[in-house]
Order: sequence, then C-alpha cells, then structure tokens
Amino acid sequence: MDPTRSMPLPRLPRRPPARRAHRPRSSWSISGLARTVIMATTTALLLLAVHAPAVVLATPWTFNIGVVLPFTGPDGTPYTSIETLYQLITTALPVMNSYNSTYYQFNLIRGNSMDSRSGAIAAMFDLYDKNNTVAYIGEAASGSTVPLVLAESRIRTWHCSGMASSTDLSKDDFPRFFRTIPDDSQQGVAIARFVKSMGWTHVNLLASTDSYGTSIGASFTEAARVLNITLSLSDVYPSGTQDMSVQVKNILNSESNVIVLAISSGDDAATLLREARKQGALDASHVWIGTDAMSEYLPFLNPSSPTYATDLANAQGVFFVYPLLATGSAPYREMEAAWAAMGKTTSPDSVAYGGLNYDCALALAKGLIQIAVKYGAENVTMKNLWLVNHFFTPPFDGATGTLAFTDTGDRLGDFSVWNMFAGAKRVAYNVYSNASVVLINAPQFYSGTAIPPPDIPPKTALYPTWSDPFVVATSVVRALLLALFSAGTGVLVIHRAKPMVKNLSFPFLVIITVGCQLVLVSEFVTVGEPTRVTCHAPVWILTIGYEMAMTSAAVKTYRIWRIFDKSMRRLRAINNEYLFRLVGSVILVQSIIFAIWLGAFPSTPVAVTSKQYLYYECRSSNPTGATAVTGVSIAINALLLAFVIFLGYKTRNVASSFRETLWIMYTSQNVGFVAIIVLSFSLISLSDFALGAYIVRTVLLIYAVLFTYMALVGRLVIALLRGAANVESASDAGKAGGTGTLTATGAATARAQAAMKVSLNHDTGKVAHVHGRYPVKETSRWFATWKTHAVHLYASDGYLALVPDSAETAGHLGTMVRLAGTTFDPNPVNYASCLAILSRGRSWVVQFEKDEDRDAWAKVMASVATVSAVSRSRSKDPRASGNKEAGKSGTSLPSVASEGVLATANTSRGMLPVRGAGAKD
Repeated sequence: MDPTRSMPLPRLPRRPPARRAHRPRSSWSISGLARTVIMATTTALLLLAVHAPAVVLATPWTFNIGVVLPFTGPDGTPYTSIETLYQLITTALPVMNSYNSTYYQFNLIRGNSMDSRSGAIAAMFDLYDKNNTVAYIGEAASGSTVPLVLAESRIRTWHCSGMASSTDLSKDDFPRFFRTIPDDSQQGVAIARFVKSMGWTHVNLLASTDSYGTSIGASFTEAARVLNITLSLSDVYPSGTQDMSVQVKNILNSESNVIVLAISSGDDAATLLREARKQGALDASHVWIGTDAMSEYLPFLNPSSPTYATDLANAQGVFFVYPLLATGSAPYREMEAAWAAMGKTTSPDSVAYGGLNYDCALALAKGLIQIAVKYGAENVTMKNLWLVNHFFTPPFDGATGTLAFTDTGDRLGDFSVWNMFAGAKRVAYNVYSNASVVLINAPQFYSGTAIPPPDIPPKTALYPTWSDPFVVATSVVRALLLALFSAGTGVLVIHRAKPMVKNLSFPFLVIITVGCQLVLVSEFVTVGEPTRVTCHAPVWILTIGYEMAMTSAAVKTYRIWRIFDKSMRRLRAINNEYLFRLVGSVILVQSIIFAIWLGAFPSTPVAVTSKQYLYYECRSSNPTGATAVTGVSIAINALLLAFVIFLGYKTRNVASSFRETLWIMYTSQNVGFVAIIVLSFSLISLSDFALGAYIVRTVLLIYAVLFTYMALVGRLVIALLRGAANVESASDAGKAGGTGTLTATGAATARAQAAMKVSLNHDTGKVAHVHGRYPVKETSRWFATWKTHAVHLYASDGYLALVPDSAETAGHLGTMVRLAGTTFDPNPVNYASCLAILSRGRSWVVQFEKDEDRDAWAKVMASVATVSAVSRSRSKDPRASGNKEAGKSGTSLPSVASEGVLATANTSRGMLPVRGAGAKD
C-alpha cells in the first residue's frame, strides 16, 4: 500500500452491552441517589458516544487514472488534437470528485503511446509502476487498444475507451473493458439506415485493413444486405498509406457515386480526399460518407499548412456518422461550462471524441466508488471482480446521453450524421436505435443544395433508342429508301415488257430490290432495348436480304460467264427456273442454320454496365454452339461474296447489257469492304464504343445498300424514268435535222457532221484514218449524258481518239483508246445506230445518223479490233438482222444485242433460243 496515501478512519466496533455484576452484599451500601446519578451519567456518556460524528482522515483516498493517448507521433511530433482532447477530459475531474468527495478523489495522469501498440503498452506499465494506476482511458485506435487491454490482465485494472469501436473488443476476453462509444456493429447499421433513408440502393465501401476498418466494413456489409443495399464496390487500403490512387480509380469506375469510408484517421481522410480531387471524384455527383474517424478530419488540418484551404474545400459536402451528443442535457451543459472556464471559445462538439472520453472518466469514477464502498478502496483491483456484477452502476446520464452497457461492455447508443461544409460542421440527421432517421438541419451536398444526388448516375444507353436524333435521322433515311425502292419496283413492273428490262431479268431485279429492302428493315428491328427476339431477328433478316441480293447477282453473272467464257454446251439448263433454285437453295441452307441456332443455342441479351454507360450483349446459353453456327454462316456468305467477285472479274470486259457484270464486281467489292467492318463491330465487344459501333455499322449498311441498288437496279430505273428511248430520240432528231447531232436531251448541235471522212494509205490503198463528229456517251459512268465528240480512228496506228467537241465540254481532255485488246459491239442493245466500245473496264456508245454510217465504221473497226463474243455468236444466226455484205467480208454486223437478247445455238434438237444473263425466260 502506498504509504503516502492516508486511509479513512475505520468504523469503531459497537460497544458490548454492560453486564450486571453478581457480588455479595457488603457491609457498606451505596445510597439510591448515588446509584441513580451514576446510571444517568453512564447513559449520557453512551448516548454521546453513539451520536458523536465519525472521525475522518484529513485527505480522502485518491484513485489515479491513466490516460493513454498518442500525444505525439513515433518521431516526437506533437498531435495538437490529442492535446486538446486531453484538456477536455480533465474538465470531468470536478464532477468525478463530487460523487463522494469525503472519502474518494480522482487524479488523471497522461501517458504517451506515441501512436504505436508497443508504445501504448509501455506507457500503461509505466503509469502503473510509478503511480499505481487502477484504471485507464484510451487508446485512440482499436488496433492498439486490443493488445493494451490484454496486457492489463496481469494487473487487473479497469479500462474505458471513448474511441476504440472495433467489434474485436466485444468479447468475454475483456472482462474489465467497456466503452462509451457504440461498437462498430451499431455504427455499420446506423450508416446503412442513413443510406437507405436517402433513397440510395447502390454504394461503394472503402475500409482500412486494421481491426477498425474490418469490423465496420463487416457490420455495414451485413446491414446493407438486410436493407437490400447493393455494394457496387468493396475495396480496402492499408492504414497510413500515402497513395490511394488505385482506390480512387476503382471508385470512379464503379457503378455508384455514393462512397462509405471506414477510414482509420483524419490523416487517411486527408490523403484520400486529396487524391479524389486529383482524379475528379470531388464533384456534385459524388457523396462521401465517413465513419466516426472522419470527425478527426477538421481538427487534423493545420491552418499554417499551404494545403489548408484546399483541404477545407475537399471536405465540402462530406458526411460522417458519430455517436449522438445529448447537447440539451445537464451533464453536457456542465461540460460545456467547464470547457469555457478554461478559456476555450469553441464548442466541445469541435473536439473529436471529446464527450465520449469525458463520459469514460465519469463512468470509471462511479464504478470505482461502487467497488470501494463495498470491498474497500484498497481492493478495487482484486480478483473475481467483473463489469456486470461489480463495476457497472445503474444507467446514468452523461454528456453524450444515457450511459447503459451490455454484458460485454458495449454501449447502446444513437448516432448523428454530421455534415461538413465551408470549414464548419453541424448535425444534419439523427439515426436512432429504433431505426428512425430524423432531419435536424438541412444538409448541404457538394453542390451547396439539399438535394441528394442519385447513387447511380443516369447512364448513356449505348444501344439505339428512338430518343436518339441519329437513330431518328437514319430511320427516316431508311424509310425514304424503302419507299424509293418500292417506287423503283413499280417502274420496273410498268416497263417489264421493254427489252432493257427483259435483258437484265425482271425477276432477279425484283429479288435484288427486296433483298436491299430487307437489309434496311433489319436495322429497324435493332432499335430499342434488346430482347431475345432482337438478338436473332436482325441478323436473320439482314443475312437473308444480303443473300437475296448477292445470290441474284451471282447467278446473273454466272450465266454470263457460262455464255462467254465457257463452252456453249449445256446452256439450255441455265434458265431462270434453274437460277431461282440456286437462289432458293442458298437461302434455305442459311435459314436451316439459323433455325438450329435459335432452337439449340438461343441468345439472350445481357446488360453490361459501367459508370456512365449501359449496353447489351447477346450471349448464347451455349457459346461453343453459337460460335460454330456463326462461323458456318460467315463462311457460306464469304464464299458467296468471293464467288460473285470472281465471276464479276472474269466477265468484266464482256459487253453485257448496261455494263451489268462490271457493276456487279464493283458492288461485291463494296459489300465485301462493308462486311469486314460490320462483322468486326458485331463480333468484337467494344465496350464504351457500342453505340459508336452501331452508328458506323448503320452508315456503312445504308451506303452498301444504296450502292448495291443503284449499281444493279437503280441505274436501270433512272434510265427508264429519263426516257428509255433516249437513243431513238437522238436518231429521230438527227434525221429531222439532217446533219445535226444530239446531246442526251435531244438538242441538235449545228457543228455535228454525220458524214464520215476517210484517209487512205497511198501505198497500199488501205484505210488509214477515219474521223467524224458524233454524239458519244460513256456508259461506264453513272448518269452520263450524250456529248458531241470528234471521233478519230487511226487504223494503221491502232488507236481510237474521243475528243469532246461541244461548248459544254470545252477545256476537257479527250480519251485515247488502244485498239489492241479492245472489243466493240456493232449493234448494242437499246442503242439504235450505235457502236459500243469496251476497253480496260470503260465503255462508250457512239451514235451515228444512220445505220450505213455505223456499218462503215464497224467494218474499219473489225480490221483493227475484236468484235464482241455476243456479236460473233449472233453472226452465225441466219435469222439475225444485219448487213449481209459486211458479214460476207468478215465484218460482223449482227442485230442481236449483247447479253440477254435472243441468240441461237445448234443442238441436237435444232435451233433453240439461248438467253444471256438477265434475259427473261
């Protein structure tokens, strides 16, 4: 026992009752009066002894209580916020000493843990050895408090913490530890209730890896599960780290903009918010909600620091949950008055954990007095004393409200939600243990308003919707094209009996048009939120439309190839019925493949979300099967496209009607280019570029469809609308005007000269130069018109020159055609009195005033160029019209048109009609 301490005077034992003496009478006797006086005196003395005041020592028994806190860091740097906290704790001494001032007094002695576990234990033992401390207040961190309390088991001291809230301390392993701060399991529930009351259902959780962050993270996670709150992100960080860039980046990439922070200290909060500002996570769309550790943030900031202003701004609109303070109670006002008496101008609320540690001092004083009264002051740390049975007093009111504890020393308490703004903080909500959330002051979010931002920001839909201007615009374009294509089909139906429509095969022209329309329709199906139907229908419709157009082009080109580049045998089989079966077979096979896909490996849209975007991916229940189906389908259509390109290339120089084979080759090449890009965007997931991929795909498909239609059908429709008899009009006008030559509009050019001028080679008498001025149209160009040209044929040199000669073509260079390898058709389809010339993928039609002039030119051309295959085949037909004389002399002047016009071939059955590609069966 400390010899310096004085003990109170023990109670005197009750005096035993007086016994009457039995002795013999003596010869002498005491008179009755004397006996009466003696008895009265004795009685008076006894009464005085009984009612005399107890005698006490001059100094009551003093209990020393250690306050173990990190007053400095490991390097000796003072923590001013802890010093302020200790000053507030000392204001509790007058109240503690008033509980039983006659017998017991209290003394607070500080011990510096130096912000480490080993430092905390060393400080505790130092206080015990030097000051015989019987109880402790502290430590600040749960991670240091756990080993500290375990070490105290050797000396059996009592311990209260106003800051350590880890659930690790809520166990029977700590029979003399309790706390005035509600444990983390309660704080996690309070945070979850606050989040739910704000209407947020998706949040992020960032917790430190120490026992404090782990316990709050676990309790919040469980409470969130019960309240149907989804954790979009659950991340951790090592306490004390100086780099939180990865954690902030993860928060920015998460779905939610509400962040719950189970951080360990104000230092960690400063590091986090600085990084959040750096990465742009501090804005009106984000909400940051801290735990009670965030209450250290403002006291942690140093006004002399160059980052002070920025650090204050970083806390703009930040919330944190903290045990509720009973600011209206008498104990709180008593603490507030004592704090002001110390010369403090700030509120006790500004001291983080101040009221909680203040209440720790009060609770320790009451518990120690209760044990001392019952067992003696020298026995307050003896064995077999526990919190529940010996230490805890009935619930009483403290500065932070009613102090009532569980059997494990956990306080049952309510919470407040504090809001920091413009460097100040105030209570915005109270969260009570009965699950009610009450508004105290209007909150101020980062925006400065009281309107809570949404937890999940509005996402940009990365799939086409009818609210998208681009979708509306392209849909209008597709609708117009569908209408134009339908009108074009009507034109073809009206003119289906005309040779130019027959020669290009009216049925296949219609099939190509329908195919183009199906491709356009497929894009309408993709608009809107995807469903299982839209995972299949657009692909199916687009593919069938593509195959209708490409297969029709393929069979048309195939027929031309069989006619001109293969033998003339078995041509009877290449009729429309046969070609229709080919087209139908390809479409049937493709439909069977898609039916297998739909029946065995169906795809379902799966939402893929990010912070800003939402899009869908069609995923199959059997990815392997779906991949196989896709691969087979792509292979079939790629082979079809390659086949069309091959045939188009092989027949590119054939003088086919309307230059169809060359345009088929151009179309297939364009379609191939578009297909590569479209497939790339369709098969490769591009995440945030999903809508961009749709835009690119849509534009390319519209381009491909428009090009295909115009190349294979539209040119014919335009020609029909502009007047299928352009050439006849030119011929009639020429005849009416004598030597006049017409442009495409039929207007005569006065300078035109129909007469043919011939120069002879004087040595041999052969034709050396033929020239004249004629209307010429370049049929290999879209929308070409008739223009007057000076046409020169240099037979001896092997060149043909076409020189623009009209005023409207002034300044334009002419074209020199090498006759070697050039083919010509002396009687092209739909061009009466014309000569068609084909060289290196380009073609022209030269219009003459009369057939005799054309035949004369053809005779000279035959000597230096190659007559087309169609013309040669027609020259063998005795029924073919033409100049017989020219036929005899070797110059073929057939009247049979190129591809598609009736020709004949000798077969075992006699003279049978043979059709060119596109001819009507």
